[in-house]
Amino acid sequence: MALQPRSEHPHGLEDLDFDELFTTDRPVIFAFHGYPAMIHKLTYRRHNHDNMHVRGYKEKAPPRLRSTWSSSTISTAISWSWTRSGAFHALAI
Repeated sequence: MALQPRSEHPHGLEDLDFDELFTTDRPVIFAFHGYPAMIHKLTYRRHNHDNMHVRGYKEKAPPRLRSTWSSSTISTAISWSWTRSGAFHALAI
């Protein structure tokens, strides 16, 4: 929560402290274990937001389903896995 301004979270960084860590004029690259949108939302109102690039988890649907379903629809509708033989299995949840 330190990425948020202190006005939005008690553990947030002040703008000057944030700018000292992440600069105001250079590209910043985050390697994040979660969804990239999370970092973008937390840093939206900060200086240099346009130079922040986040690399993180992206859901991908199996190739057969990409054209008809979005990955968010698939993740909520089914659970999929690949067997050792490469066969695709989908289970409704």
